Amino acid sequence: MMSEIIIKFPRLDIFPTNKCNLLCDFCHGPPKGKVQELEIGLLEKVIDIFKKQFDLQTISIAGGEPTLYYAFSTLVSKLKEDDIKIRLLTNGTTFKKYSGILKTIDEIVLPFDGYDPETFEKMRKNKQLFNEIVVHLKEWYVPNQKISVGVVASKINIDYLHEIMKKLGEINQIRLKKHYSPVYARIFMFAAQSNGAKWKDKFEINVDKFYKAIQTLKKNKELTKWVSHCIDCESESYTCLMLYPGGDVYLPEKDRFIQLTNIYNPEWKTELITYFSLNPTHYEKLMQSHEQNNCRS
Repeated sequence: MMSEIIIKFPRLDIFPTNKCNLLCDFCHGPPKGKVQELEIGLLEKVIDIFKKQFDLQTISIAGGEPTLYYAFSTLVSKLKEDDIKIRLLTNGTTFKKYSGILKTIDEIVLPFDGYDPETFEKMRKNKQLFNEIVVHLKEWYVPNQKISVGVVASKINIDYLHEIMKKLGEINQIRLKKHYSPVYARIFMFAAQSNGAKWKDKFEINVDKFYKAIQTLKKNKELTKWVSHCIDCESESYTCLMLYPGGDVYLPEKDRFIQLTNIYNPEWKTELITYFSLNPTHYEKLMQSHEQNNCRS
């Protein structure tokens, strides 16, 4: 049996709200509909336990749109006080409103699923947002802060990944002339999960098609030098624990999420430890994934 002392969770992905101001069909975040948000007092207590007992080092904040979370500022301040690294996945629509807070984030990730407003709109249903994101990428710079983009590869855009990376390369040339750090891309294969499961036929591609497109992209070293990760659905298995706005804690697998516990249950910590004690291979995969991601960061 695995003891409580040796169990560590260095990374936690939290989805504090399911509120969002976009309507992306492919979204695999928490289901939309009735608004759900984590109660900030309880969330702070959970973070304390993960930090003190489970060696928490990094939190990735996503959504929904995480900046719409009612206690977004409080959450960021809490994580900074606890010296926990923050990776924020935002759609960029509230960049100006929260520019002060965003300067304190360790890494900001913006969407970049097209190479112009028209191709971006096919994925995100918001043509104007593409131009706003391009401006952010060209002009935003904070010393020691990473800014990166996420590209969701799907049936819609898989054939023009090279154009997307070409556009990112143009942006990086501008950044480098200003002596800014370059922007790197994580290319994710579309996962038919949550809301995205309803649009499987529209977006889904198989692993072979995904990596064929990646191999074609790699033939151009000038483009692939801006790519940091290429991640298929299977690679996303056992990457980290995920805390959803309703309080459920999940462990991602290839084609499903394993629900481990719910933080509104007073026994959530015991249930978490018990699960990994009974499933040590899952814990080992979790740690291996953490080490691999650290090597690629």
